[in-house]
Formats: sequence, structure tokens, C-alpha cells
Amino acid sequence: MTHRQIAWAFVGAQFVLLLAIILIPQGDDWTVTLLVDILAVLFGLVGLGLGLWAVLYLGRGLSALPLPNGEVDVVSTGPYRLVRHPMYVAVMAFVIALTLRSGRWVVVILSIALGALFTLKTWWEEARLEEAMPEYAVYRAVTPRFIPSLRRRA
Repeated sequence: MTHRQIAWAFVGAQFVLLLAIILIPQGDDWTVTLLVDILAVLFGLVGLGLGLWAVLYLGRGLSALPLPNGEVDVVSTGPYRLVRHPMYVAVMAFVIALTLRSGRWVVVILSIALGALFTLKTWWEEARLEEAMPEYAVYRAVTPRFIPSLRRRA
């Protein structure tokens, strides 16, 4: 398979998981209390805000495929200063919101599968980024993948 075919396979799998998470009807495996509902709204807002912030900073580098498009160099400002993959973090925050409100254990399992897919996708994507932009290795060494570090960067 070519890099482009593998990239489309990742996007397709991600789309299927997201569609399932969104379309599975709400259940009663747990009660969606007011507190759970508030947490879901907060995660949803964080996901939306972080996603928009990441899109603004990525600019012309934004692509549906997890492949460098040659439009930008390594982006290490804005949310990309905190984590290497803020778009994936944004999607997962939104998915956590949907999962909390779903009341379904199957949605929890699908959400975990999506998180695992994002992890595999980033391993593969980062190898392509390093091939296209050797300076990505330095960025990768100092910037966490998904969860911001509590240590201060110099």
C-alpha cells in the first residue's frame, strides 16, 4: 500500500468510529445526571475551542490526510506549543462529551478504540512528518503528543 492509501485507511476508520459514536442511540447503562451533563458540556466546549484554535494555527497545513502537504514547515506555536496533535485532542474531548451523555458502554468501547486509533495514526503520521521535515524530530523530542506537560519549557 502507498502512504496515501494508508492515510485514507486511517481517515476511513476514524470516520466509521466517529459516526458510530454519534449515531448509536442513547441508552440507560448509566444515568446522565446534571453533573455528568455539565461535564459533557465542558468537554464539548474545550474540544470545540481547541479545535478552532488548532485550525487557525495550522492554516494552510490543514489536510484531511495525516500526511504533510508541503504548505507549511513545522508548526510549534499556539496549541502546537503545548501538544503535537491538538486536533486529535480536540476530537477526543468532544468524543468524551458525547460518551458521557450517551449512557452506553458500547460508546465507551468505541471511544477507547478511537483513542487507540489516534495513537497508531500519530506514530505513522510522525514518521511521515520526519521524512518531509527533519526538524520535526527536535519538535517531537520536546513537545508531548497529547497531554501538555506540567514542566515549564525553556
